[in-house]
Amino acid sequence: MKKGSLKWLIATMLIVTALVITACSRNGDEPTPVTPEPPAQTTTPEPVDEDDNDEVEETPEEPIALSGSFTYWSYTDSAHNLVAAFNAVYPDIHVDVTIFGGGEYRTHMLTTFMSGDLPDLFDLEEGYMYEFLDSPLILDLSTIMDTGVFAREWVPFQNYAMKNGNGVYKALIFQSSPVVMWYLRDVAEEWLGTSDDREISAMIYSWDAMLEVARDVYLASDGEVTVWPNVGSMFVVDALTKPTLVVDNTLTIAPQWFDLINTMRRVWESPYTRHYPAWSGEWAAAWNNGEFLFRAMPSWDFFTDWDRNRGNVGIAVPPSGAFEGNTGISVFANSEHHDLIATFLNYVASDEFQTLNLEQHNQVPANLRLIQDLSNGFSAPDFGGQNILDTYARVLATIPAFTPDRFTRPLINTFQGRASTGIQNDWTDEEIINEFIDMIADQYPELTIVRPDIP
Repeated sequence: MKKGSLKWLIATMLIVTALVITACSRNGDEPTPVTPEPPAQTTTPEPVDEDDNDEVEETPEEPIALSGSFTYWSYTDSAHNLVAAFNAVYPDIHVDVTIFGGGEYRTHMLTTFMSGDLPDLFDLEEGYMYEFLDSPLILDLSTIMDTGVFAREWVPFQNYAMKNGNGVYKALIFQSSPVVMWYLRDVAEEWLGTSDDREISAMIYSWDAMLEVARDVYLASDGEVTVWPNVGSMFVVDALTKPTLVVDNTLTIAPQWFDLINTMRRVWESPYTRHYPAWSGEWAAAWNNGEFLFRAMPSWDFFTDWDRNRGNVGIAVPPSGAFEGNTGISVFANSEHHDLIATFLNYVASDEFQTLNLEQHNQVPANLRLIQDLSNGFSAPDFGGQNILDTYARVLATIPAFTPDRFTRPLINTFQGRASTGIQNDWTDEEIINEFIDMIADQYPELTIVRPDIP
């Protein structure tokens, strides 16, 4: 075994051990596939008499039909959408899909990487994707497809998100998952006087502006309707615009994070905001009933009661640009089916599939050029005819392009939890920060911790 592979295996075993302990306490070189050369022309076509040109029609050769099968693991039923669309075009390629429960999938993948016997194709979720992408067991995608298109056409932050620590494309991300402010058109008309997304976006361009709107709506409705559901959702909107928490294996908390905590505290203490648990049934029901105006969710929202509100939904631009919930598709380097997988990945990256995925599942393409092509005159019936691609494009333009790593999303999620809990329990900034640092020090003992001066 090569030294690099041994180091990665040891690191993976340590991660698995840590996961087991946490659960108890809390309840070689990458193989380069051979691309077959096109068959050489072995015969010379007979010359055609010019007088017979009108009678001769060239019949193009039919492409060789691909057939075979490969395995595909995922943690989301959305994988079936990809396979169904793919098989409508390539019916002779069988994809054997296995869906694991989201909570067990990461641990299952860690143990599978230890064994070295992976499925041919597998999904990795953004929250833990970067624990795996440096592994030599994952194929460099440039060996089976044109990855240059990602740099040319993909949304910039997604272009970076598909790479490992050495800048090698190790995962295909085909949707951009921008976070937007979801609202109901009839509720907005009643309390804001408009359902136009540009007018609404201009009303809530900052948290201070949103608090003013919240006051007006609260008073006009005699306290029956609020604007914002909880403080934790503010992290979803703002966190990616803050300075990176870990640089060169050192945790540093910049002053901008304290600004976010203080803004969350002001919203919590405001009498104009209710406090529904995010992504709960109560939270979803209150929004569908028009009891609060906005909720921050990615484009793949699944909390809307479409039977009740189809055609009545709108989306607006939040105070900051963010995305959430990427899925990366990766390839087992030692798979014997790279030709079939290349066909699958090229289809998933195609304009055809990304357009279909938008129209059928409201998944925003990762291809920015395609978004711009489709946005001219686009109208979404489920959203009252709104040109949602224009709205999404405005959000995407505000999301910073950065290279994520294995710390990025886990630390943001931990910070969000400590800040939300601390504000609701009247903790000081120092108590919130100390709770956060203690948790990170336990989870990532390899990090150097720089304790900030508390303002």
